[in-house]
Amino acid sequence: MEPIALILTALAAGVTSAVQEPVKMAAKDAYDYFKGLLKKKLKEKDHNEAVDLVDNPDEQNKPLLEALLKEAGIDKMPDVIEAANKVTVICRPHINTAPYLENYQSLLQEHSLIHIKAPDKMGKTRLVNHIFNSFNSNNYRKVLLSMEEFDIQDQAEAGRLFYRFCQEISNKVDLHHNFIDDWKSISSSGYKLKCIQYFERFLLPSKNSPIVIVIDDLNKLDKDPTYKEFCSMLRAFYNRCARSSTQDHGSWSRLGLIIAHSRMPALNENESPFNVGKVIRLPEFTVDEVQSLASQYEIQMDSTTISLIMRLVGGHPYLISLSFEHLKNPNHLNKLLRKIQSEQSSPGEQSLLDAVHKELEGIYTLHLNKLLRKIQVNGDQSLEEALYRVISTPNPIYISPLIAEKLEEMGLIKLGSHYADPSCELYRIFFQNTIRRA
Repeated sequence: MEPIALILTALAAGVTSAVQEPVKMAAKDAYDYFKGLLKKKLKEKDHNEAVDLVDNPDEQNKPLLEALLKEAGIDKMPDVIEAANKVTVICRPHINTAPYLENYQSLLQEHSLIHIKAPDKMGKTRLVNHIFNSFNSNNYRKVLLSMEEFDIQDQAEAGRLFYRFCQEISNKVDLHHNFIDDWKSISSSGYKLKCIQYFERFLLPSKNSPIVIVIDDLNKLDKDPTYKEFCSMLRAFYNRCARSSTQDHGSWSRLGLIIAHSRMPALNENESPFNVGKVIRLPEFTVDEVQSLASQYEIQMDSTTISLIMRLVGGHPYLISLSFEHLKNPNHLNKLLRKIQSEQSSPGEQSLLDAVHKELEGIYTLHLNKLLRKIQVNGDQSLEEALYRVISTPNPIYISPLIAEKLEEMGLIKLGSHYADPSCELYRIFFQNTIRRA
C-alpha cells in the first residue's frame, strides 16, 4: 500500500477529521505520523489484527485490512486521487522559544540534556521533530523515540522497558551486532545497570560520531512500574556525561539527550533527570503568530475578531488551530462575523466575547472533557477546590506550590510567583459550570 493511501485511510478513519495540529513534514514523517494515529485508533477498538497489517502493508493484505477497518467502524479507503485533492497540510508558524535555540548542537554540547517542558497540545512534538531534523545525519547518529508507541502492556515482563529502549536505539543507529547476544552477555544485576553497561560496552564506542537520543512523550510511560527507575537511569546517563572528561567515561561525551514531557514524577533530587540540564518552556502563540496562522489557513479576519478569539482561548496552539480549522469554512466564518457585528452596539466587550464563545464552544468540547477527566481521575479533591477558587476569582490568587505545579502541568492555570490565573477564559467558563457539579 502506498504511503499516501495509508495517510488518507487515517484521515477517513476520523483519527483526525482534519489536520487539527497542522505540521509541515517530509513524506516519510507524515506517513509515520498518520500510521501511528491509525494504529492508536484501531487499538482503542481492540482490532489488533488490523494493527499488525498496518505495520506490514502490501497489496495482498489490502482487502483484509479494509474489511477490518470497516468492522472497526472506519469507512472503506477513499479514492486516493479524489481524497488527495481535499487534503490540506498547513505549516504552523514558528514558535520563537529563544534566540539561543538557533544552534541546538552547541546547546546540547554545553548541557548534555535538554528538556522540552509544556502541557499537552502545546507543540512539543513539533519542536522535537524540528530539533531532530536540525542534526545532520552525516555528523550525528540520531534516534527519535516516541513513547506513545511503547505499548505499556508490552512492559509487563520485568525490565522489558529497558530492553526495548536499548533494542530500539540499536536498530535505529544500525549497530551491526546481535542485540540479543550482546544483552545476554551483560551480567550486571538490575536492569538500570544493564542498560548503562550496554551503552558503555556496545552503543557509545561503536563509532566516534556523537549520538543524539530524542525522547518524545516521556510521560506516556508513567504507568509502567519501572518508570521511576527508568528516569533515574536517564539521570545516571547525564551524570556520566558530566564526568566524561575522565578516562573511564570518555565515551559518554558522545551522548546527548533531549526529552519532551509535560509533568515530573516525584523523585529523589539526586536521581531525577528533571532538575539538571537545560529547560525549554514552550510559550503560547503571540498575536503576530496567530495572524500568520490565519493567513496560512487563508482566513480573512480583522484584528478585532482575532483579538476576541485570543481573549477566549489565549495563544494556546491547539485551541487556536481548532478555531481556525473550523473557521476556514466560509459559512462558519461568516456566521461568526455576523454574530460579532450584531453585538457591536452592546456596551462593553463582554457581549462580543460571549457571542464568540457561544458560536465556537462546541468545537472545544472533546478537549475540555479530557481535561475534566484528568482532574477527576487524579482523585485529589484539593486540585478541584484550588482550580475552582482560581476560576471564581477575577484577580490572580495564591495557591500552594505543589497544587499550583500540578494544575500548571495540566495546562489549566498560568503562574506568576505562585499567583494563579486560568490559562484562558474558555477554561474559566467551562470549569465554573462543571467542577461545581462534579
